[in-house]
Amino acid sequence: MADYSEAIRLNPDYAFAYGNRARAHRSLGDLDRAIADFDQSLTLDPNNANDFNGRGVIYFDKKQYARAIEDFDQAIRLDPEQSLALSNRCWSKALVGEQLLQALADCNEALRLRPHHAATIANRAFVYLRLADPHRAIADYNAALELDPKNAHALHGRSIARRQSGDADAAEVDAAAAKLIRPDVSAEFVNGNIN
Repeated sequence: MADYSEAIRLNPDYAFAYGNRARAHRSLGDLDRAIADFDQSLTLDPNNANDFNGRGVIYFDKKQYARAIEDFDQAIRLDPEQSLALSNRCWSKALVGEQLLQALADCNEALRLRPHHAATIANRAFVYLRLADPHRAIADYNAALELDPKNAHALHGRSIARRQSGDADAAEVDAAAAKLIRPDVSAEFVNGNIN
């Protein structure tokens, strides 16, 4: 943080330093300062797809999903192969329950670009949950957990899919494992009205 601040002091037009300081602010939980730094970075470099994606993540953290999706849209317009922005837009749209088929297309495109990204596979599984297709959701959650066995999102989502498909015992095991890794993981699914 100090190094980025010093770089900005020496060169107030150094967009890269603002973007990276924004990420540091986010890691410290200061979302408002993160947005301010991303705003400055994007004023200086309006074609920076990575920083549009980064600011979108901050808006997502603040539960400002429409603004997050706008930033993910812009990141993808600037760089159609921005797999993280595609994955983030997939998750955001699935969470708010809008444009689920487009969300699925986003995840599929992100996985075409980066086939073994556990978080994106778990995001696509969440879309399948929203589409009331627990069997495809389970298959994707299984694939995500093979790549990342400690993915609390995937464990919790698989618990929901297993419950929906009638396997209550396995659902309880997954739910307990997810809570051990990340105690508040169920809040994400409550926000998406999945239970």
